Amino acid sequence: MNNQFYREFEDVFRGGSDVIQNRLQQYLPIVNYVKESFLSPYALDLGCGRGEWLTFCKNNDISAKGIDLDEAMLKECLEAGFDVEVVDALAYLKCLDSESVTLISSFHMIEHLPFESTYELIEEAYRVLQPGGVILLETPNSENIIVGTNNFYIDPTHIKPIPNQLLSFVMDYLGFKNKKVLRVNGSNLSSDSLLNIIQNVSPDYSVLGIKNGKNIEKFNEIYLNGIGSSFFDVVSEYDLLHKKDIDIIKNEVQFLKNEIARLEFEVNKSIFDHTKNKLKFIIKKILSYSPSLDAKARSVYSRYNGKMNDKVPMSSVAKKIYKKLKK
Repeated sequence: MNNQFYREFEDVFRGGSDVIQNRLQQYLPIVNYVKESFLSPYALDLGCGRGEWLTFCKNNDISAKGIDLDEAMLKECLEAGFDVEVVDALAYLKCLDSESVTLISSFHMIEHLPFESTYELIEEAYRVLQPGGVILLETPNSENIIVGTNNFYIDPTHIKPIPNQLLSFVMDYLGFKNKKVLRVNGSNLSSDSLLNIIQNVSPDYSVLGIKNGKNIEKFNEIYLNGIGSSFFDVVSEYDLLHKKDIDIIKNEVQFLKNEIARLEFEVNKSIFDHTKNKLKFIIKKILSYSPSLDAKARSVYSRYNGKMNDKVPMSSVAKKIYKKLKK
C-alpha cells in the first residue's frame, strides 16, 4: 500500500482537516489546563498525520512536535512549517529524557498497533511526562455497534478495536491513577427511532490521564459531567422514552377494556329487559284471548316479573306456551 493511497483514504473516511479541526474543540479544556499549569508547555503528538492537532496547539500558544511514519501525511505538516519527524512513535519516546514533555497525544494510532506496543507506549509516556503532565489517547469506540461491526474494519491497517475498559485499566496499572474516559465525535439525533439511538453512541472515545505530582485537583475539575454518549446512556434513554409510551398504551388498553365491559353489561341488560318486556306482552296477550287457560297459567304471568324458568309451577298448557316462547 503506497502512502498516497492512505492519504486519500483518510480524506474520504475520516474527514477533511476542517472537520477534524472542528472536532478538536472538545479538547480545549485540556489545552487550557496545560497552559494554566505550566509556564512553557511542550506537546508531543504521536502519529500526527496531516497535523490537525499541531495546528490546534499552535492556535492555543503551545509548542508542539509531531512524529509519523507516513511521509505523504507529513508533507502537509512540513509545508505548514510544523516541527515533524519521520520516526516510529515508540522508538522516539524511548530516546526522550524523563519528565521532558507536558502533553502527549495520539489520535487514532493505537488501533494500528499490537497490544504489546500500546502497553509499552503508555509505559514510556508515563516516564517522559512531567509531573502533572497529561496523556490523551483517542481511538474508535467499539461500543458503537456500527463502528464495532463494520466501520472499524474499513481501514485495512486497523488491527483490532480496544475497549475503553481495557485501555483505562492499562493506564491505571501503569501509573495514571487519575484518568477520564470521554465519548467523543458523536451525533445528537432525536431518540425517536432505534437507528438514531444506535448512531447516537459516540463513534470514538478518548482516555485522559495525568501523571501524579501536582495539579491533580485542577485536572479533576475538567469534564466533570463528561461528554458524549455511551451505549448504556443511549439505550437507557431509549428505554425510558419508550417506557412512557408503553405506560400510555397500557392505560389506554385498560380504559378500552373497562369500556368494553361496560358496553357488554349495557347490551346484555338491554337485551334482557327487551326480552322480558316482550315475553310479558306476549303472555298477557295469550291470557287475554284465552280465558279457558287455567289459573296456573295465569300464575306464570304473575310470577314472571323479571324471572321465568323451568322451576316455576305450571299446568301442562302453560308449559307448552312457555316452551314455545323459549324457542
